[in-house]
Amino acid sequence: MTNELLTIVFINKNGGAVFGKALKAARQLSSRILVVDSGSTDESKSYADGVQAQWIEREWPGDFADQRNFAQSLVNTEWVLFLDSDEIISERLTTNIKTAIQSHASCAFKFYRTNMMCGHPLKFGNMGPDTILRLYRTNEAHWEGKVHEKLVFDKQVEIKLIKGKALHYTYLNFSHWFEKNNNYALLWAKSHQNQSCSLGKVIGKTIFSFFRSYFIQLGILDMGWGFVTSIMHSVYTFRKYTALYDLKHLND
Repeated sequence: MTNELLTIVFINKNGGAVFGKALKAARQLSSRILVVDSGSTDESKSYADGVQAQWIEREWPGDFADQRNFAQSLVNTEWVLFLDSDEIISERLTTNIKTAIQSHASCAFKFYRTNMMCGHPLKFGNMGPDTILRLYRTNEAHWEGKVHEKLVFDKQVEIKLIKGKALHYTYLNFSHWFEKNNNYALLWAKSHQNQSCSLGKVIGKTIFSFFRSYFIQLGILDMGWGFVTSIMHSVYTFRKYTALYDLKHLND
């Protein structure tokens, strides 16, 4: 029954072994799996073939929302669930999603996600557990935003929480973090060129990002990992605003 109602969509590039695990977990929910890949050179295709997923290759447009909206245009089921290639859904979440969509609920659904850093689950700080809105009727919403994209509904829709969670293997190691966040920072800067940016803003945003993550969001309670991830968040913020500064003052 779920197969007739739900398509699970992955946006992928070089998802690696974690992607293989994410696909196997998703296969327990629905056999309709769509992967839109932007040039993987690892074993991603083999993992997708292993669960008989539909594989579509599309060059990366430099815009996360554009890639998601393209993928959604290929979905022909009533419901769609978007997962990142590093998100593994739990058995409890799988069971509750099946119940939710089979009840013909007139709403969209969000669920909890635990973020993992180097295999370590984070409980506090900017990378603490969050909720993500990913399950909705295909014809009721679209995505906006080049980076850190958001789901935008075309009409008013009630949002409900499904019990269960996904494990988000955000960063497998520190090198992985630097690679991903440098790309995110550049994309963010290009999409915010309408903002002003001074050296004072760079410094202020960087300092506050650490203070907010470590103290306000209680990263301090995650002990060493809380300190490290708060530092990393401030480095990412610094990279975002220095990239924006370069764009704004390049021709000065």
